Amino acid sequence: MNPKSYLWRRLTIPLAVATSLVLLLAWFCPLEGTPFHGLFLHLAVELAVLIVTVLYVESIVIRHDELKWEKADALVREQIARFANYVTSILRDAFDMPASVLNMDAFDSATSKAAHDEMARVAEHVLKPMASAKVKAIDQAGWSKLAEQIGTALRVSDGLFTTFGNRMRPEIYQKVLEIRTELDTVLATYTMVPDVLGVPDNELAPLTTGESGVPLKRSIDRRLAQDMERALTSVAELLKML
Repeated sequence: MNPKSYLWRRLTIPLAVATSLVLLLAWFCPLEGTPFHGLFLHLAVELAVLIVTVLYVESIVIRHDELKWEKADALVREQIARFANYVTSILRDAFDMPASVLNMDAFDSATSKAAHDEMARVAEHVLKPMASAKVKAIDQAGWSKLAEQIGTALRVSDGLFTTFGNRMRPEIYQKVLEIRTELDTVLATYTMVPDVLGVPDNELAPLTTGESGVPLKRSIDRRLAQDMERALTSVAELLKML
């Protein structure tokens, strides 16, 4: 549980509302010259002091929690980054792109930010623009390999949620889930039509209606390319958050 959000909802906001109501009573009710007027003003001041005290204590609690979890949270972020890097790598491999598209100098940096930025660049500006063309070029062996790798990525994401879900910021949790959803869609599609994806056009079996299976294959390729594009976008956004 986030101590900030808990204290804010349970204590700070109610106290602020109470202070506002007391001030309204003190200033707008016809109590001038009565003991109640001074009582309300005094109560408002006391509530305001209490709010300041709560906010101060809240900041101390939050800082203590951040320091206590600092090293562990850094390791969690590293695990999430490895997942994002793995997704980028399996799609780079599926698109038959060499490792030379990566600027290896970024991985020699003293901080992880340069490496994250480089992987985000490859995902968003190298792989994503070519997804539509490259998906069409994946053969049956390539699809079989990619499906196995996606299965591994899905298991890794499940492990992240199970083990570290309560330490993820909501926006990071959402990005990991977005990537998982798109990969799961790709895998589900392959599982349904493994005899279509990657099959050369001239070897495709006709549909039950007697029509060519090529238009169907083209349609599936387009949808899969869009799924991969969305996954790569989320990968880039996730890496930039870490």
